[in-house]
Amino acid sequence: MEDNSPYRNAISAIDGLLACYIYLDKTNSEMMATFHDDLCRQIDRYWEHLRQIASSQTAPSLITLFNSFNSSTQFYEVAIFTFRNVLVGARPESLNAIFSLCSLSYIASCCLQNHDNFRDMKVWRNAIRDPQDRQTFSDLAGVVWPQVPSISTDDTLKSQMPTIMLGASTYQSPSTQNSALGFGFMQTESLLNGLTNSFWDLDAIPDSPAAIGIKNSLPTSSSLQDLQGSAIVSNLICFLTECGELLHVFSGRGVTTKDLYSCIAFTQGGSEAKNVVNGCVKRLKGDETSQSPSMAGILSIVERFVALGYLQTPEELRKYMLCVGRRVIVEDEAFAEFCQSVCESTATVTRPPTPPRGRGRRRGPRLIPGR
Repeated sequence: MEDNSPYRNAISAIDGLLACYIYLDKTNSEMMATFHDDLCRQIDRYWEHLRQIASSQTAPSLITLFNSFNSSTQFYEVAIFTFRNVLVGARPESLNAIFSLCSLSYIASCCLQNHDNFRDMKVWRNAIRDPQDRQTFSDLAGVVWPQVPSISTDDTLKSQMPTIMLGASTYQSPSTQNSALGFGFMQTESLLNGLTNSFWDLDAIPDSPAAIGIKNSLPTSSSLQDLQGSAIVSNLICFLTECGELLHVFSGRGVTTKDLYSCIAFTQGGSEAKNVVNGCVKRLKGDETSQSPSMAGILSIVERFVALGYLQTPEELRKYMLCVGRRVIVEDEAFAEFCQSVCESTATVTRPPTPPRGRGRRRGPRLIPGR
């Protein structure tokens, strides 16, 4: 990705956020109280409340949407991939991609206690390709985001429905005063009983971010520039900025910031480069140091990032692992062993060109140690 991209830092941070969650999930560890740690807890709470609504069987459309994600992990990953794609220039148009991203931005705005900056919902509704899905999105917005101005739901109907206020966060961010974080969901029966399952013909969600709700040949009424300039995006950029340096550490100081087409070319092609990188990962997993929790957590990240096309060469793999390892491995001896393992496993073997006939003898492979 070009260094002058206006979203380079945000892409680095969102990659780091995904890496943090992969690491925490693998190691079952906790970091100090931070914005991103609080976001993770609030996503779980939000997901649980969605599950409660879905299990009430009063909103079949929400049940279908809920089941399409399978887990809270897949829910926030779809949101992260959608956000990243918007920043690199791919406009989403599927209901599940846009709903998950708007949900993530909503949760982030609650963590920042910035409810007033959650607008432009119509821009995102209009980006949804299917007109019926647009209406479904409008109805759901009135249910799960009651603080957000209505975009189509009958306000009289909403005023007659009790609000279910859900628990509060105990986390107090470094830059905000003490306050409770609550998610208020409107009861869903009256709003959603009339919606049919035909509105929710959702495709299976793949692992690659390249396939998360990317624009196809049919136009919608919201441009990519509209989406990039919306409060949904600015909320998340503001949140990522507040998270600080740690997210950039977990993106390898920008090593992962590839554009979408580079990721697609790497992941979909049977390239030699991909085989070389996967070979490095395999050697790392076979090293005895991979048994430590920190190493196992870092390996979980790099396996996923290679699969996504974020890490494409042994050099990138090495730079990334050393950057993250320096932060999470606190003992000097353990870090020294980690560095040795990484450098040896990511060393590349090259064969120089065959000399012209009659000028010297042919040499074997040359081992180039990591620098």
